[in-house]
Amino acid sequence: MKIKDNYNKIMDTIARACQRVERDPAEVQILGVAKEQPVEKIKEAYKCGIRLIGENKTQEAEVHQAALSDLKVNWHFIGKLQKNKINRILKSFDFI
Repeated sequence: MKIKDNYNKIMDTIARACQRVERDPAEVQILGVAKEQPVEKIKEAYKCGIRLIGENKTQEAEVHQAALSDLKVNWHFIGKLQKNKINRILKSFDFI
């Protein structure tokens, strides 16, 4: 299944859930996790509307961030914090 198909399925599920609880679906944000994904797949998710991207490995995130620097992405670190990498994480991510 393509990323766009999955995205549309998730958006439909969110819309139905929000309707049940009388909540605006626009208030719900999706965090796409880029763990071990190629840059092209992340770009495809971005084209669908994903703007929050989660990474759990600092080195992999740095590669992705450099390759996607032209996109307006809000980067989230979702991995285990390590003392020796905290400064790199603080410089590279919008949210921990």
